[in-house]
Amino acid sequence: PEKPQGFAARYGFSATVAGLGLFMLVLIHRSVYAYLMTDDNYTIDLSSLHVADRPEWAGDGLVSEFKTTGPLTGKMSIFDPDLTKHVTEHYAQNPWVAKVLGVQKEFPNTLRIKVEMRKPLVAVEMKGQFVLVDKDSVRIPGTYAQVPKFSFTVCRVLGVKSAPPEAGKKWSDAGIDAAVGVASALVDNRVD
Repeated sequence: PEKPQGFAARYGFSATVAGLGLFMLVLIHRSVYAYLMTDDNYTIDLSSLHVADRPEWAGDGLVSEFKTTGPLTGKMSIFDPDLTKHVTEHYAQNPWVAKVLGVQKEFPNTLRIKVEMRKPLVAVEMKGQFVLVDKDSVRIPGTYAQVPKFSFTVCRVLGVKSAPPEAGKKWSDAGIDAAVGVASALVDNRVD
């Protein structure tokens, strides 16, 4: 009669081959991953990112101002798991951006970034200069000698006593909130 074989005798060779195969797969994966992470064909120069789909109302001056506000620097691989998070966080801090709608990778080395830009609703006159504010009472970057020309109406607001906040911050002033509310109603009802 045949002796019963133990697990090691029966499956030892197969388990060893499978283990070596798995080990080789891990080594190959790490080598390929390291190559892809450093290969220039899969690297994105973050300083070259720009607003491609700008709103029709944003002229060249506003877009160049938007682009120069805190540019990204350095390079990252499209395979970097933190790439979209890093780019999203950067654009979310830009005072022109109301919301980052998405960051999409396109291989081998392209990013598509969709943002909702802050749209001026009111222009607050302060000491002969105008400060733009959006529908959420958030200050838009810049001060202007005159209200910039847009394809839509921007209501002028006079008599605000509080100092404007830094760009990208909500202007906490009851007068601003009231002006934004009135301007929103005028725009919603198409009153020029």
